[in-house]
Amino acid sequence: MCGLICFIGFIFLILVYNYKFKDPKPIFGVYAVPGKWYYVKYVVFAFIYYYRKYSKRNSAAGSSGRAGQGVKAIADPASMDRAHPFSDHAKAFDAVFFISASRNEDDKGIYVISGCERRPMGMCNGLFYIGLPGKGLLCSKKIPDTVLFGAQISEFGAEGIKMTPVEPMNKWTVSYKGQMWLQNDPEKLVNVEFQGEWLATSKHFDYDCDLHPPAVIRSIAREKWSRAYFENLKTAHQSHYEQFGVLKCKFKIDDESYEYTLPSFRDHSFGVKRDWSLMHRYAFHHIFLQNGINISVGVICQPSTASV
Repeated sequence: MCGLICFIGFIFLILVYNYKFKDPKPIFGVYAVPGKWYYVKYVVFAFIYYYRKYSKRNSAAGSSGRAGQGVKAIADPASMDRAHPFSDHAKAFDAVFFISASRNEDDKGIYVISGCERRPMGMCNGLFYIGLPGKGLLCSKKIPDTVLFGAQISEFGAEGIKMTPVEPMNKWTVSYKGQMWLQNDPEKLVNVEFQGEWLATSKHFDYDCDLHPPAVIRSIAREKWSRAYFENLKTAHQSHYEQFGVLKCKFKIDDESYEYTLPSFRDHSFGVKRDWSLMHRYAFHHIFLQNGINISVGVICQPSTASV
């Protein structure tokens, strides 16, 4: 009898607490803050996260499973670091991005950026930039339009841009052949032939299973939970990994030749779909220090899954 009374009293207190205390509004109507059930949700999701992470530590979600929240999408790096078959979704994607930066003896910046987001129907969103002292920023011919056509099946690139995996998680090639325009003189076009070899200097970092668990758990616990919310977590998920390396490149701009070895960063994202309309805001910084330390710092706000 005493136990029943205690149980009823406990339920009563929960109902009073739920009724009396309201969840605070998101900052600027977007960024979620801890609500009245934050600590309960933290404990619940921590249990789910760690169970998923350690029960699947030697396996992966697979094509029909649910990656993320501690579970890697693909266990074999060789199967991960390649072009992936598209899902049946209209917004299916598979994207790679390379950024390299250093400075010359006059402390002037040198930059090379290349990216390709594969999409169905032979289309991709692609870009290529070179930043050089004395010349400024060179942009691939169609920039600011990034929509490129004629992409071959299982290849990253089109219309002169191409990125090719050679050795999984260790070596890629990056190339460009075509015209580019100068940001400081948009009417001027130059002919560019670029060949680069990207070599890894670190292990890859898999966002599905390598993120600091408390950071993920805090982020999920801040949001309002519902059936629709957890469905969004599943359908909007993208697998993503990053890696540091060096880019050894040779290129010609008209009749001028250049050769550099640049500290570099690359990433690869893939999943059922990529819907940019879900993204509110994001910022990334990639930092290359003289002593060889490399740093990647990023924040993503996607309110349907994690606003902070």
